[in-house]
Amino acid sequence: MKKMYLVRHGKSSWKYTGVRDLDRPLKERGVHDSEAVSGELAKNNPKIDKVFTSPSARTVSTALIFSRRLAIPFQKIEIREELYDAFLSDFADFVTGISDEYSSVLLTIHNPLITIIAQKIAGMQIGNVPTAGLIEMELNIDSWRDFSENTRSENSRILTAKTL
Repeated sequence: MKKMYLVRHGKSSWKYTGVRDLDRPLKERGVHDSEAVSGELAKNNPKIDKVFTSPSARTVSTALIFSRRLAIPFQKIEIREELYDAFLSDFADFVTGISDEYSSVLLTIHNPLITIIAQKIAGMQIGNVPTAGLIEMELNIDSWRDFSENTRSENSRILTAKTL
């Protein structure tokens, strides 16, 4: 059994004109919501072996907030280019390359990918995963190599700042 936590980055700021999408930072609400959701997750004391994040400023910031709240050491965070602007097939390819030394991983990614995963793999009837939303999935696989676009979560839940 493998466990995956997917986090949509917190609300980003559009107030800086001329900033590339990759460099867009979190706005104050994004920081606050990420703190709230990661704090709620921390109450369950999850064991997370590795954090992967898209290279965008907003996903890296979100990953740092979650990692600090969950007491995950900085050296367990890895920035991965292929998580930025990814499709489900790209995501599946990425997951199959995760080392099996990690039983539980957290990934900070973008929409629409996280919503597609929530609908297809977690089986959630959801229109859109909100910013700073977290999806927790238990996957009935023994190896990350067994993950595919057709993998289904055995048990899933969603945490959002709006539901806390």
